[in-house]
Amino acid sequence: LQKQAKLRWPSASVSDIKYELHPSLKPALVKELVQLSWVLNHQHVVITGATGTGKTYIACALAQQAIAESTPVLYFRFNELILNLVAADKSEKLTAFRRRLSKTPVLIIDDWGISPMSSIERHLLFELIESRDKKGSMVITSQYPIKAWYDAFQDPTIADATLDRIVHQTHEIALKGESIRKAIGMGGDVK
Repeated sequence: LQKQAKLRWPSASVSDIKYELHPSLKPALVKELVQLSWVLNHQHVVITGATGTGKTYIACALAQQAIAESTPVLYFRFNELILNLVAADKSEKLTAFRRRLSKTPVLIIDDWGISPMSSIERHLLFELIESRDKKGSMVITSQYPIKAWYDAFQDPTIADATLDRIVHQTHEIALKGESIRKAIGMGGDVK
């Protein structure tokens, strides 16, 4: 499961989170999320905040908790996921790729909405989210607050249809503050 997940931070751990570097991160919320009831209930975790605030590390730490409970996880950066969906569509392997993603209980999408999407990309993402609706959980990180995600779609109808399947069943973590990378310097871990 660890190898299959391809996490950006494969050694991330909830127990290593330094809350002093995350003043807006509530330990009680993390403790609740570690119980993984959100996975059993096919809910999502959305982690927003500026660059370097530790979003990806926290997402990977939650993923590690799921893996420790024998729950399969897949990690994708947003642009990588979109490129894979487009490539699978062009090579007529979209059904198999989407089935693989839909069967994975926890899908991490890192850096959601980092760039605008074309019409085909919007539709492919919508179909993926639709195929997972009430069947799987996602951990989504983004530099933008959820309300700003609509702009990346450039199509209000597809944006509403896609985000409606996410936002109403989400545990949100909004990280505030300066870049942790800046605070600890180039050599340390961002946790």
